[in-house]
Amino acid sequence: MSAPRPGALFLCALALTSCTAALPSSPEAGSPRAIPGLTTIDTLRPTEGSDITEVLQRHADEGVSVRLPPGHYLISHTIVLRSGSSVLGSNAATRITASPEATGTLAESGLYFSLESSGSGVADLELTSRGRPLRRSSPELSTIRVFSPESRIEGAYVRNCRLLGPNLDGIRVKGGQTHRTRIEGNLLKNAGGIIYSYMGASGTRATENRIEQSAENGMSASSKEEEPASDNVVSRNTIVSPGRMGIEDWGTQNTHLTDNEVVGPRGVGISAVGSSARVEDNVVSQPDETGIEVSPSARVVSGNRVHYSTISGKATGIVVNGSDRSSTVTIIANRIIGANVAIQTLGSLGEARIQKNVVENWSESGISLAAKATRKYELEGNRLTQNMPPASPDARAAVIVDEGPVTLRANAVVMNYTHRGPSGPEFAVKLGNVKVVDILDNVLDAAQMHSTVRLAIGTGGARASEVRIAGNQARGEVVIETNFISGMSIEDNLGLVQYP
Repeated sequence: MSAPRPGALFLCALALTSCTAALPSSPEAGSPRAIPGLTTIDTLRPTEGSDITEVLQRHADEGVSVRLPPGHYLISHTIVLRSGSSVLGSNAATRITASPEATGTLAESGLYFSLESSGSGVADLELTSRGRPLRRSSPELSTIRVFSPESRIEGAYVRNCRLLGPNLDGIRVKGGQTHRTRIEGNLLKNAGGIIYSYMGASGTRATENRIEQSAENGMSASSKEEEPASDNVVSRNTIVSPGRMGIEDWGTQNTHLTDNEVVGPRGVGISAVGSSARVEDNVVSQPDETGIEVSPSARVVSGNRVHYSTISGKATGIVVNGSDRSSTVTIIANRIIGANVAIQTLGSLGEARIQKNVVENWSESGISLAAKATRKYELEGNRLTQNMPPASPDARAAVIVDEGPVTLRANAVVMNYTHRGPSGPEFAVKLGNVKVVDILDNVLDAAQMHSTVRLAIGTGGARASEVRIAGNQARGEVVIETNFISGMSIEDNLGLVQYP
């Protein structure tokens, strides 16, 4: 049996009697962090400030993982991790920087680590850029990439790393043969973002990462019909001030976006326009544009919070936009504060269920139905509260119905403001040129609305037909404007006044 290489220390899990004992699949409470699948780890002792490219690559080629002590080290070309090898630092106190003599893909695309086999990974490293930028002439810029053009990759990982820019890119998971990658607990600051699925990568788990001031999207995925990606989970990430969108996911299937926080994106907060997406329990605050965007084929948009403090013309809280006439989308239990339009549909869809949402202080409309529905809309149990007086002479509406058929049932509209100056019309429900509308069992509360106008159900000049208004209750002065509505049925309402 040959002697160990000089300077190398072989670490084994728990007992030092066997260097082939596998580490546990997950760390126990109070134990050091364990990396699944590693059987042998060499601890290196390089000189501070030295170039460690050769020793890292030699270990990787032999399928041996390494641990680096705290310190600052250089690499001069991309480290390619094969045969399940990994590079581990020491609680992000291990800093690696591209050498001034960098060559190859490190110089061309800023690629520090290329993970090209199942189980390969990097953890607990801090990656920083040198003083001047690399050439970065590649169209696919990445600092850490998970991809092999030749073989399937299962279970690669990037954990607890710090990518500190400027002049650094992000993390990219690429290729239809790449599955079940874990991107966990990383910090990216003034660098690129995390591309958790590109060109068909599936089953990625991107969790508990923090991305600050990324140049483009904070996190993203893209896929084409010929290279479908599916079943990615993006959860508990924090994205602050991205240069474009917080999270952009398009062309994928069955993506689950949950419990993420996006603050101050320059574009859309979360865009999930793939098929069967679930967007749940996220927080988006101060987006420049739409808070959450989904396609009609999304499964559910639930429990999210979107908040604006400054309203612009692009500030739509949640928008369903696209064309899928067979779809059913559910928008439920979300809270939107301060949007221009809080919930909006555009394009075409099969059916939309908009239920139990809380909307506050819209400037144009609370809920706007503009997508053609081949089956129906159901609006039930929503609460829309307006505490802000109008800022312009334009009409406002809690609900705008431009497409149907639609049923509005058991919703509450509450107006709570004082405004004595000139004002445009204030609608609880504003009907467009629409057919088949049922307005049933709603509460329309204008008791605390002190204004020169009255709260109304009406059209504002459009022509609606087959409208049934029944079982509603009004508090304060609420009118039904019957002009321009044909085939109207009004029955068993309490406190509503017909006009004229």
